[in-house]
Amino acid sequence: MTDPTVRRERLGLALILLGQLALAIPLGIRHALEIRPDSIAYLRIARYVAEGRFDLAVSGYWGPLLSWIAAPVVRLTDHPVAPARVAMIVASLVMTLGAFALLRRLELEPRLRLFAAALVALAAGTWSARPITPDMLLAGLLLWGASRLVDPTWPDRRGVQLAAGALLGLAYLAKAVALPVGAAFVLVACGLWAVAGRTDVRRLASAAGVTLLLFAALAGPWIAVLSARYGRPTFSTSGRINQAIVGPDVPEGRAVHQYRVTIARPEPGRVTVWEDPGESGYPRWSPTGSLRELRHQFVLVRRNHVELLKNFVAYDLLTLGPLALFAALLFHRPWRENMRRERWRWLGAFALPALAIYLPVYARAARYLFPVYPMMIGATLGLIAWTVAPPAGARDARWRRWLPFAAAFVSFGVPATLDLAAAAAAGSPPVVVAARQLGEALARSAPAGAGIVGGGDAGLYTAFFADQPWCGDVQYERWTAATVKEHREALAGAPCRWVLVRHDPGVENALGSELGFADVTGAVLGDPDLAARFPLRLFERREPPARGITAPSE
Repeated sequence: MTDPTVRRERLGLALILLGQLALAIPLGIRHALEIRPDSIAYLRIARYVAEGRFDLAVSGYWGPLLSWIAAPVVRLTDHPVAPARVAMIVASLVMTLGAFALLRRLELEPRLRLFAAALVALAAGTWSARPITPDMLLAGLLLWGASRLVDPTWPDRRGVQLAAGALLGLAYLAKAVALPVGAAFVLVACGLWAVAGRTDVRRLASAAGVTLLLFAALAGPWIAVLSARYGRPTFSTSGRINQAIVGPDVPEGRAVHQYRVTIARPEPGRVTVWEDPGESGYPRWSPTGSLRELRHQFVLVRRNHVELLKNFVAYDLLTLGPLALFAALLFHRPWRENMRRERWRWLGAFALPALAIYLPVYARAARYLFPVYPMMIGATLGLIAWTVAPPAGARDARWRRWLPFAAAFVSFGVPATLDLAAAAAAGSPPVVVAARQLGEALARSAPAGAGIVGGGDAGLYTAFFADQPWCGDVQYERWTAATVKEHREALAGAPCRWVLVRHDPGVENALGSELGFADVTGAVLGDPDLAARFPLRLFERREPPARGITAPSE
């Protein structure tokens, strides 16, 4: 018979998950078109999987799992973004479950771990309506995998070891960064169990070997597919690219991917080269290449520490999380005895590799903290509860019981609540709404494969909704009339039929006078009055591309 305490805890978790769904579904509907360029890559890959175009569904830059989750929904709806919205809600639930599983296995008090799960559910439910990325899915699977590694039976039971390896392997399929982080988690777990003195080295080595074996068994087939595609051993192409955009010749804060500043037609069937970006065009550098590059690597790590601290504040108002993680891990006595009895202190050890992996490369995105976010909440609750616990035999005052909840809510709950309020008040970005309107109108009349150039993200979104190739752009910044004159030859030779720009009379006049392009926005929308106030402008080429450029098929 199930213990009543366990039943109450399961009921509490079920209510938290239902509340998260009740939050995420209406937010997802409200933010149905909340996309970014990354979102388009995941959506296109999901469509390729659903349609059986597996040659296009392989990309070394994007983890496949989020797209695989979205793929079955592609056949159930005509909405261009809904499949990924469903996948994001699934990812948010996985994150909450993974967080709860880890805190439960680390024996944080039941009332504290349920409260932590509620805070994670509040934040993750809101994040599910944000731009589509696999970071919540990665976080949930890493945390769930870690929960198996810290299970007291992990050193002895093959089933638990295999479960840990399977979850870490799935985390790699969500995002490639899980390959080194997951391996580091296994080593961290071995070290922590050795510190706790609960098993011998041979048994730990055997447990780690079984876990890593299944980890490799799940990750291996995808690594083999990528290696065959690129002609060399490859588990991801994202690491080199994300290192390249923060090289020594790139001004701070100016990390720009090549697809944003290069005119290039994607391979047939794709909307953008961003679906599978190559490494050509990116500056190569290595900290072992020269003293200057080594010095830059140290500068980059220092700079990324600052970025991580800024991102902490976005989710942790009082920055209690990082303080609690490392104070709970390092600053207490008797250290070894406390680490054995109070295993929630282990959270800081798992946070280290999850944070350190981004320090040598691009680390500005706050979502990179998702795997650490539940750890910060758990460590904060555990440390405050331990600090204010009454001495043995003393009366337990009410304030001691409530202080951990109050502190955690102020530090984590307040930012999450404000984020929820902002999401509830906002909606899909107007530029995406306009891009969908123009793109779907274009799709009804345009020949397949004609192509669009320019417009930055708005151009990419329009091409996505029109199911047309987007051939890139000439600069990251918004165009001016001078842009058209400066890049006249590149635009004249662009392998596409249309140029898209934000509404700007100077740019529009230059496209007509310099290149002879004609404004067809009104004709495409079928409403001249709407076109007059529309934020985007679509121009059509009146002459074939310059010599040496292949014209798009019509």
